[in-house]
Amino acid sequence: MKTLIFLGTALILSACTSQEGHLKKASLKQAEKKWEETLQGEARESLSQSEWLQTAYMDFMKKNSELEIDEVQFQGEDRATVSVTLSSFSPLLRKTLLKVASQVGLDKTRRFNFAEALRPVAGQVGEKPEKEKRPFSVYKYSKGPDGLWRPE
Repeated sequence: MKTLIFLGTALILSACTSQEGHLKKASLKQAEKKWEETLQGEARESLSQSEWLQTAYMDFMKKNSELEIDEVQFQGEDRATVSVTLSSFSPLLRKTLLKVASQVGLDKTRRFNFAEALRPVAGQVGEKPEKEKRPFSVYKYSKGPDGLWRPE
């Protein structure tokens, strides 16, 4: 009898873990897409004079950013919410860094280095040139009649 209870519990836990893993993977994929779109928008808006600077900014930010699952919450058996956090530079620091880069002459754009500019720009706005962890996005899912989780 104890064996059956143990096996039943193990089966339920593995199903939850499998569902949770699926939700985490789907949420991270959505968050990565959203973060890339955010960076593209920032780059296009501020660095329209240079496609090279836009690409350099996006590469720099992607290397210095990390998306993580903060929490998965199940609401019953057919609804779930997944919270994602972002570790990156503050919006103020990113905006100021973009402003400085936008003032670089076209003949010097390929020499501009976001990593080298980070510390002086951070000092200019009174922030630390360190990544901050902050809430990024919340994704809600519902389970369809076929048993698959779908974004709401």
